[in-house]
Amino acid sequence: KFAADLGALGSTMVVIFGSVITCMVLILIHRHREAIQFVVAVGGSGCITGLTKLLTSRPRPEGMQESPGFYASSFPSGHTLSATAMYL
Repeated sequence: KFAADLGALGSTMVVIFGSVITCMVLILIHRHREAIQFVVAVGGSGCITGLTKLLTSRPRPEGMQESPGFYASSFPSGHTLSATAMYL
């Protein structure tokens, strides 16, 4: 249960919601440079993930291809990289 809850912190919706809230707070407290750096970090992590998935094309494990929400190759973990960029 703990691992599933921890993994949910890296879900796409949590990362998007957290990123929007973080940017809004940074802008409201007049930390525009930090807001831009944050957007570049989180957005850049998505670009890096997409490029790496294109270069590696590692297939998903058997049985995961039909699962809803899994449409790209399995490596690297996009939600992990995006969550790391957001939380750090």
